[in-house]
Amino acid sequence: MFDQLQERLEAALERIRGKQPPPAAGPASGRIIRNVMDASFLRDQLDTIRAQAAAQPGANRLAPAAYDAAYEELNAATAPGAPRVPFMPRTATNSILQSALTECIESRAGQLLTAAPDGVGRLAHAVLSDVEIFRRFGPCDPLWIETKLAEGVAMFGRRPAFPDSPAPTVPLADDARVVIVGDWGTGLPGAVQVATEIGKWIEAGRGREQHVIHLGDVYYSGWREEYESRFLRHWPVGADEREVLCWSLNGNHDMYSGGHGYFGFLLHDPRFRGHWRGDPDNQTPSSYFSLENDHWQILGLDSGYLDHDLAGAQQQWLADKLRAGRRTMLLSHHQPFSAYESSVSQSMTNKVRAAVPADRPLDAWIWGHEHRCTVYANRPVPWLQFGSCIGHGGVPQVLPDPPLPGPAAPDDPGYAPLTWAYSGSAPADGNEWLRFGFAVLDFSGASVSIAYLDEDNVQAHRVTLP
Repeated sequence: MFDQLQERLEAALERIRGKQPPPAAGPASGRIIRNVMDASFLRDQLDTIRAQAAAQPGANRLAPAAYDAAYEELNAATAPGAPRVPFMPRTATNSILQSALTECIESRAGQLLTAAPDGVGRLAHAVLSDVEIFRRFGPCDPLWIETKLAEGVAMFGRRPAFPDSPAPTVPLADDARVVIVGDWGTGLPGAVQVATEIGKWIEAGRGREQHVIHLGDVYYSGWREEYESRFLRHWPVGADEREVLCWSLNGNHDMYSGGHGYFGFLLHDPRFRGHWRGDPDNQTPSSYFSLENDHWQILGLDSGYLDHDLAGAQQQWLADKLRAGRRTMLLSHHQPFSAYESSVSQSMTNKVRAAVPADRPLDAWIWGHEHRCTVYANRPVPWLQFGSCIGHGGVPQVLPDPPLPGPAAPDDPGYAPLTWAYSGSAPADGNEWLRFGFAVLDFSGASVSIAYLDEDNVQAHRVTLP
């Protein structure tokens, strides 16, 4: 999977050269893009950035607390015995560091080529060495990176006010098709292939109402440039499409730059017009929404503005919706529980559970965040009939990936027993990696059929909610 990241920049470099890739050369020396997802590399870069900034009067724009949080996460990821897997951080500083490094290399590809040797094919030889790239006053001067880090962290702290009213309710046809993909916004070749296969389902469904829903997370930090290059450029619904309505939930990575790219750019795209309230040019689009017919209501929640929680009046809105008597399917970025994670925050889950009527369990809940595809059927918890994670849209996940043996305590609210987990794999870098995928929901009155597809459009599983 790391090689797929390398190939993206190789393609950009070859476009600048205006020629086909030459024969492969010897061992890599830089592996810049590959290393952006390597925690050891990021820690080395952070060491350099902090040291050089400390040596310059007026530098160290990034607060010590931000450095400390970043180091805590990086040290845990590089501790002895920690698995060497693609590093997907849960702190704003490390996500912004990944964004800044990647943006620096990609935007300066032409500049980096000015000193590149001829006749080599691998990325590490097509650009300068690590030391040369990150030298002072070089293309990615550590003090420039620290400035970008400080700007990003400041944006994270200056998030726009939460638009605390739902999007207008959208009618849902009794035979609607809804395609769901989660954690898709990486721009990796496998993610692009997922979009291609989703497009085939859309074409096959012409003549019926269709929706495409992203469960959140555009990597690494939700910068506008990342929505442009890794999301909208490859999104399976074209810019001029008007028959298919699109939706995108808010995830933690969407908020790592303060949500400015999500609220201020992505949701203003006409394909996501269902989020609009009033005039989108003068009013922030809503990040929570409802699709409804006589049988079902699909309720999209924002669990990203407040990490793993429900901001604003969403809990009351949900409680009001649940009194309507329709079958209900919740969508969120974060998971309510897990068979894999040892500590799942219950802030959002507790608010949802409190809104669910005691005599009517919630019918379904679908989420992302974990980069897996799993099913929790047959009342995984007393207040929910069916749950599913569809978070394998575009982020590499190494295999084997066994679930926990069981909860730490019998009443652990963050755990639920697993029914099924997708395990389709592809080899790369000496490991087996989970193949990416998505799900297609076909509604038929009160029932819905859920097909779980991989990145080659092969069905891996099917569930019917009668």
